[in-house]
Amino acid sequence: MKSKQQRARELCEQTGLPFHSCKNWIYGNADPESTFRNWSTDLSLQIMMLTRKPNQTFTLQEIADQTELTKEGVRHIESRAILKIKRKVLKIIDEYHASK
Repeated sequence: MKSKQQRARELCEQTGLPFHSCKNWIYGNADPESTFRNWSTDLSLQIMMLTRKPNQTFTLQEIADQTELTKEGVRHIESRAILKIKRKVLKIIDEYHASK
């Protein structure tokens, strides 16, 4: 009998999807529908950013309308993204100072 890890690898090979997504499905931590919905939202956001004019900004409501999220959902994603960027910048600064 194949392990869950092996089944996840096979699913990835068959579908071409990222391993972490296949693993989450096999282990029951996520369902394919919500994963595809998240990918669709990410893709919509990327398209908006790539097709915008220089210095063009979007309101939270415009992003919410485009991605089928609520305005509060967009604000939550924005907050998490800013926190991730801050952590990465701080890590780079710490590594720089540690190397001196």
